[in-house]
Amino acid sequence: MRIELASRPRKHSFLVASAALLFATWILCLQAATESWFRSKGDLKHLERAAQIQPLNAELQQNIGELSMFPPNDDVPSALVHLEKAVAINPHSSRAWLSLANVYEITGEDARRADAIRHALAAEPRDTEVQWQAANLFIDSDLDSSLQLLRAVIQHSEQYAPAAMQVAYSASNGNVEKAMLAIPETTSSRLHLIRWLLDRNQYEATDRVWPTVLTSEGNITARDTFFYFDSLIERHQVQQANSVWSGVQSKDPVLHASTSPGSLVTNGDFESELLNGGFGWRYAATSGVTATLDTSTFHAGTRSLALQIDAENLIECGLTELIPVEPGARYRLTAFMHAEELEAAHGIRFSVTDAYSHAPLLLTDEVIGSFPWREVDGDFEAPAGTELVKIAFVRSPSEGIIRGRLWVDDVRIEKR
Repeated sequence: MRIELASRPRKHSFLVASAALLFATWILCLQAATESWFRSKGDLKHLERAAQIQPLNAELQQNIGELSMFPPNDDVPSALVHLEKAVAINPHSSRAWLSLANVYEITGEDARRADAIRHALAAEPRDTEVQWQAANLFIDSDLDSSLQLLRAVIQHSEQYAPAAMQVAYSASNGNVEKAMLAIPETTSSRLHLIRWLLDRNQYEATDRVWPTVLTSEGNITARDTFFYFDSLIERHQVQQANSVWSGVQSKDPVLHASTSPGSLVTNGDFESELLNGGFGWRYAATSGVTATLDTSTFHAGTRSLALQIDAENLIECGLTELIPVEPGARYRLTAFMHAEELEAAHGIRFSVTDAYSHAPLLLTDEVIGSFPWREVDGDFEAPAGTELVKIAFVRSPSEGIIRGRLWVDDVRIEKR
């Protein structure tokens, strides 16, 4: 469309309209710039000046309300006014609704607080903070809904997980099966719950949670369970520890490969890395002894355990393994050893002792000097009351200096 500007009145009108439009645009730009400058200061006074320029900015009203609520301002009535304005302008802001709920909590308006949290949950049902607030709101009136919300919190936030477990367990009156409705069915979450319960000495509850670990989604390794396994050993719960170990074997291919049919020793051929826990080999750093897995010298397979020894009055070499046994049953230990210039008045032996009382059950003949691979063996019986034994490399007597190298391979304990 063409605008004819031939006449003077028309030209005058067009110029006036254009000037008015430019002036309005300039005013709006100035207003926006001024508001932005006030907001950039971040303090309550400047934010209030910005709100006078732009009263329909929901985020600005929310910021003023939140600053008003807390020290040094402590102006709850002002916080209430601004936060109510914020949700009226933008009812889809979960954060504004949560802040408003906090104000209602301060003023003791429980019904309005609950309504604000419901609005927040409706606005952003997947927000962790909203789920956490809503879960705590519903905990007394709708436990199942609260537990489902806590489940989402635990699943998505490591920060909230311990507190969420506390709320779930307490609200369920210690009924761990009920509390587990709030725990995602993943191995990591269920193990996290076991650790949390152990920290609070809820031992019976941990034993009820364990079976769900094996049926949960996700991988699991032997090392993931050592904290629980050690708790069972400390509590003399050997049968449960053995059950845990068997369960982990079915889930951990590395551990499964470390077992040998007929033998109670885990990784007796040293083909896998030392686990340093569970029913695997445990290694404690020992002065004068260096333990390595040697791929150049072995009796069978591809590796053996090599001990480089240069010590005085050595009692143990630092390598041990716990073995579950049946009271009254007889067992046979066999192993292969090879030494080079192992010089000492007294050599290295295998010992088997009760893991709790330390009562001796077997002490094999000592090995010393230089010799090719040869078998070392011995028999022992588990006394009544003995469910767990410990095998170790020891010197007995321990007096004097011992130097040299010793290789060990194919350690087995078999029930006779």
